[in-house]
Amino acid sequence: MPILHDLKGKYVYLAAPFSKGDKKQNVERSIKATNFLIDHGIYVYNPLLTYYLDLDNARTASFWYDFDKRWLQICHALVYLPGESVGVQEEIKYAAEHGIDIYAWEDIAPVEIITTHKTLKEEIHDQLRLFKTGAIRDRDDNKLDFEGFFSPIAIEVYAKYMHKHRFLPDGKMRASDNWQKGMPLESYIKSLWRHFFAVWKSWRLTHDFNNDDLCGVLFNTMGILHEINIKFYSGQVGGEVDRTRS
Repeated sequence: MPILHDLKGKYVYLAAPFSKGDKKQNVERSIKATNFLIDHGIYVYNPLLTYYLDLDNARTASFWYDFDKRWLQICHALVYLPGESVGVQEEIKYAAEHGIDIYAWEDIAPVEIITTHKTLKEEIHDQLRLFKTGAIRDRDDNKLDFEGFFSPIAIEVYAKYMHKHRFLPDGKMRASDNWQKGMPLESYIKSLWRHFFAVWKSWRLTHDFNNDDLCGVLFNTMGILHEINIKFYSGQVGGEVDRTRS
């Protein structure tokens, strides 16, 4: 292709979509394009390769924007891969404003060159976890990770707090799940405010936090969550109450 020949021996900036879709696949596609250009005697800067640098030492998007722009400034041309990308559009705009030649990938090489095809092993890997022992399990990316969500330290402190408050004035001990029998939301809210105020006051004045106040916030929050969701989990309503905020 004529354009490809004209770019031989020149510095070329490869602009490629990254954030939209599968990031790893986007990087792999850009690598195919980079190798193709290198094989044709072109000196290529591929900003998507910094993806691997970020795995070792993550940096901000603004850092990479300035870093990549320095490379773009010394390039003779910009070649952009197909796909939607605000970042690529910004790079094209910058190149146009600074007299840098701009080419679409389709103008210099067939799109098939940068098409990524997964092997059967890769397809299986995407759906399953393969252990060194030979064991196979489905992936847990979309499963609730209770082991990771909770701190064993915080849970133990909270359990000690709950156990301490099981004892009644007459010496009797109530069941550990007694609170789940039901309490008015108003009671939880008022108690939550008292404990939260104590925590907030400690934060503002002394930073000397009291475990009982922190556990009190946790207990009342858990009580409210229990009360507003119990109907769904007991099968009294048809769907979970969506009380999340985006």
